[in-house]
Amino acid sequence: MKNNVLLSAFLALMVFGCAGKKENLDLVHLESEQAKAKAAKPSPAYLVQSVPEELTVALPNLALAQDTWIKLISASKSSIDIEQMYVSMQTGEALDPVFTALQAAANRGVKIRMILSKNMITSDPAGLAQMKTIKNIEIGVLDLKAMTGGIQHAKFWIFDHSKIFVGSQNFDWKALSQIHELGVVVEDPTTTQRLDTIFATDWEMAKTGKQPKTFLSAQTILSDPTIDMSSSPAVLNPQGMPATIDVILGQIKSAKKSLQIQVMDYNTSSSSTGSAWTEIDDALVDAAKRGVKVQLLVSHWNTTSHAIGAIKALQGKNGIEVRICTLPEHSKGFISYARVIHSKYMVIDSTRLWMGTSNWSRGYFYATRNTDFLFDRQAMADEASQVFDVLWNAPFTEAVDANKAYPEPRKGS
Repeated sequence: MKNNVLLSAFLALMVFGCAGKKENLDLVHLESEQAKAKAAKPSPAYLVQSVPEELTVALPNLALAQDTWIKLISASKSSIDIEQMYVSMQTGEALDPVFTALQAAANRGVKIRMILSKNMITSDPAGLAQMKTIKNIEIGVLDLKAMTGGIQHAKFWIFDHSKIFVGSQNFDWKALSQIHELGVVVEDPTTTQRLDTIFATDWEMAKTGKQPKTFLSAQTILSDPTIDMSSSPAVLNPQGMPATIDVILGQIKSAKKSLQIQVMDYNTSSSSTGSAWTEIDDALVDAAKRGVKVQLLVSHWNTTSHAIGAIKALQGKNGIEVRICTLPEHSKGFISYARVIHSKYMVIDSTRLWMGTSNWSRGYFYATRNTDFLFDRQAMADEASQVFDVLWNAPFTEAVDANKAYPEPRKGS
C-alpha cells in the first residue's frame, strides 16, 4: 500500500513536471517569436498626401495619392478589393487616370471587387455607371442602417492580398486634387490579413443584407509590433480586432507630453439624438490636466450650429488649443464639397501616429464602419507632425473664438 502511494506521488510529480516544462517551453517559444518580430526589419509603410490645387502645403517628401493609387493598381497581378463610401467621377479630372489604370488591370485578368455605402449610392449615377463598364468588376452595396444605424465610411484598397492603402481619400476626383487628405500604404502580413477579414465581412453583409452568424478571426500576434490596426463598430468587427475608440482613448491616456490631432469633424453630441457624448472630450481634458500639450485642428465644416459648441467649450480649457482651418476657394470659384481638410490622425508624444477614416463624434465609433492604424514609428510620427504644423500655422487657420457667432459653412452647391 505504501509503495502504491509513493508510486502515485512519483507519477503525479512527473506529469506536473512535464506539464510545467511544456508551459515553460511554450512561453520561451512565444517570447522568442516576439523577439524575432521586434528584431526583424520593419514592414514597408509610408504616408501619402492629397493637396488642393493652388495651395503650397504639400510635403515634398510625401507621395501623392493619385500617383500612389495608379502605381499600386498597375503593379497588381491577381486582385484588387476596394471599400469606399461612394464614386464621384468628372471627365478630365484627377480620377480619370485611376479609372484607366483599373480598366487596364481588369483587362489583364485582375479581379476587382468594390463595396459602396447604400446611403451614397445615388450621389453620382453616371460615375457609378462608368465604374460598371470595367470588365468583370463586382460591386457590392453595404447598408448598415438597419444593423447599426450607421453607414459604410471606411476608405481602403487591398492589392493582391499583400499591399494595402488606407486613408481619408474617398473615391472622388476632388479627394485627389481639391481636398487636403492623408493616407498610408502598408505592406505587412498581419495587417493585410486583418483588413482582408474586414473586407470579407463587409462583402458578405453587402451581398446578404444581414450580419454574419459567425465572424472571421483577425490575426492577434503581430508580425510587425510597430503596426497595429483597429476598426469600428465593435459589433461588426472580426474576432480579435481592437475597437477604434478603445485605441484612441488608450493613446490619449498614455500621452505624457503632447497630442496633435487633426480631424474634419469633432463633436460631443450625437447627431441623431442630440445626447451628450464626452468620452474623448473627457480624456483630452484629463491629459491637459496632467501637463500634456493638446492641439486640435478641425475643418471649417466644424462650425455648423450643431458642432461649434463642442470646440468652443474645449478651446482654452486647461491649456487645450483648438484651431479652425478654412482653405481658400479655388481661383475658378466655389467647388461643391471640396476645399476642406479631411484627414483624421493624431500624433502622440511625437513618437506614435494614429491614422484612419474616423471623424471624432460618437456615431463614427459605435455605428459606422471605419478602419484605423497605430504606428509606433518615430519617422512616420515626425512626417505627420510636419503636415500638422504646416496647416496649424497657415494664414487661413485661426483659433476658435468662444464669443464669435459663426455662420453655417457652405459645403454643397
